Amino acid sequence: MRRLYLAFALLSALLLGVPAHATHAAPAAAGIPGGTSMPLALRTDGAYVAWVELAQPNRFTRYANIHVASLADGQSILELNQLAFWNYGGPWGPSFDMDNGVLVWRDGVDGQNSFPLKALDLRSGESWVLSANGGAYPNIGYDQVSWWEITNRADGTATAALMQRPLHGEAAATEVHRITLAHDYDLRGARMNLDWAVWAQASARPGGEFGCPLIYALSLADTTVYTIEDSECLDSQAVIFDLDGNQLAYLDGYHVLVTRDLLLGQEQRSGPHANADIALAGRYVFWNHVAAPGVFGFDAPTGSTFQVSAADEVVAPAAGGGWLAWTERASAGGYVVRAQPIGKLLPGAARNATETVSGQLFFPETSHTLGGEFRNYWQRNGGLPVFGYPLTQEFQQRSADTGADYVVQYFERQRYELHPENSGTPYVVQLGRLGAEALAERGTDWQALPKSNPATPHYFPATGQAIAPEFWEYWRAHGLELGDRGLSEREALALWGYPLTPPSYEMLPTGETLLVQWFERARFEYHPNNPAPYRVLLGRLAADKMSAFGW
Repeated sequence: MRRLYLAFALLSALLLGVPAHATHAAPAAAGIPGGTSMPLALRTDGAYVAWVELAQPNRFTRYANIHVASLADGQSILELNQLAFWNYGGPWGPSFDMDNGVLVWRDGVDGQNSFPLKALDLRSGESWVLSANGGAYPNIGYDQVSWWEITNRADGTATAALMQRPLHGEAAATEVHRITLAHDYDLRGARMNLDWAVWAQASARPGGEFGCPLIYALSLADTTVYTIEDSECLDSQAVIFDLDGNQLAYLDGYHVLVTRDLLLGQEQRSGPHANADIALAGRYVFWNHVAAPGVFGFDAPTGSTFQVSAADEVVAPAAGGGWLAWTERASAGGYVVRAQPIGKLLPGAARNATETVSGQLFFPETSHTLGGEFRNYWQRNGGLPVFGYPLTQEFQQRSADTGADYVVQYFERQRYELHPENSGTPYVVQLGRLGAEALAERGTDWQALPKSNPATPHYFPATGQAIAPEFWEYWRAHGLELGDRGLSEREALALWGYPLTPPSYEMLPTGETLLVQWFERARFEYHPNNPAPYRVLLGRLAADKMSAFGW
């Protein structure tokens, strides 16, 4: 069944949109050497990274090792070796968490009668016992720690009690919630913070030997339990989800990434990404892909998908403290752990000239590269004076016009969109309708504006507007290269689009009040005091749009 899932995920990726920009991943983070077996899971708090590695030294013995390294220098600072395998590799694992410099883990080795839940302050070396009874899925949040204590009953069922106590001090744990399980292994994952407890519980719906899990969300404010019924149930009877604040991220039955605000009930679906694991960090969701190599990120407010790593065999990304951590298979064998501040992984983050590959241009003015079809288009159709410098790397973004996802790149004055369906034609790269988008964003309905007299020179019936005399020569003197003799009106129209507004005086973001006119893809500005070649300048519409992204 796992092969069927992978095959379907691969088909979904090919047909429905794996990000097509694998060569434009974020700069590689320095690798922290790992062991020989790929780790099961990671945690990071922005200062440290911890991971659990499963080991099998012989055919009869298996155990888990927890490693911790400092992100400041990449040096290993702690190893907890030969922990009981079933604590970390079974249905209740991985039973560890880390936040604010404190590691919490389920301790003990096979053969012991108890597996206490312990804590260690990585900065001071102080350690203490949180619960003598141990616990599954410990979570740290805001100086509180929570876990599930599972107890078998005589009838073969089990109960799971959600416990919570202050991370530090001697306060006793209190029970927050209790559920009944058909089997003691039916709890398949849990996350908790001060506002919500979320868990996956098996035997809750038909399917599979033990029943496919459902996701449940408990509001700690009013004890209401919400059921998430559209989550994907893998053939391993597992579900994929993560929790951060009021935000829940999970994979639905169509392999679509869903982010849901548990407080407001709002949700956003980002498209089929065939996620293998999910790490949620505020507005960003990260995952590794079952059908394509690497780690990917999604920014819900901007509808943007970007690649973090293009490496094969990536395992379980983890987010915390503004950082993202993940593991990659090392070329010499074994694996490395990588971590970067999330801000350095975004499409607008600066790159280094040393990361430029063959065929790319590097612009030190903005620390971004330009290559492929976008480079060809930029060079053929006006370059720096028309489009400005690149402000991002390539990434994938949902179009407000079509609802489809396209590989895009932002420049100072334009957004390039790649349309592979037009390969071999002049329309393989298209320009964003940034003028129309900017007018809509500020609430201007250009169709309701006063129209020009049809007898006015340079009148366009399509929009009912005429190009102002101050702008006409500039408009007609620039255009896309479509193969026409000289420079045709068709080519100018392809670059700028139709005029959408009559010319009028506006206060610009610079504080100047100038004569402007809006077109589908540009805003023309008339600067009468400039030398003749520079009296018409273009608004930095893409830069203005980028500033609103918060990158």
